[in-house]
Amino acid sequence: MESDQGRQDNRESESVLTDNVVASCSVQERDGSYQVTIPKESARDLGISKGDDVLFTGRKGEDQLQIRTGSSFFADDN
Repeated sequence: MESDQGRQDNRESESVLTDNVVASCSVQERDGSYQVTIPKESARDLGISKGDDVLFTGRKGEDQLQIRTGSSFFADDN
């Protein structure tokens, strides 16, 4: 089991936002799916690039989703 200090050290080495983000965009429909846009600077800060797999995760009963790259999701298992 990893200590809180170990988790903090891992987060410091991960990509992080360089500024607060508040952005609004309209949901688009394309090929039977809904599509939203991630602000380019925020995506760059988080290491998200064109063609990357992005995961949306959330817990039942909550009203928020987390957006992560596939590689960052599995990195937390270490």
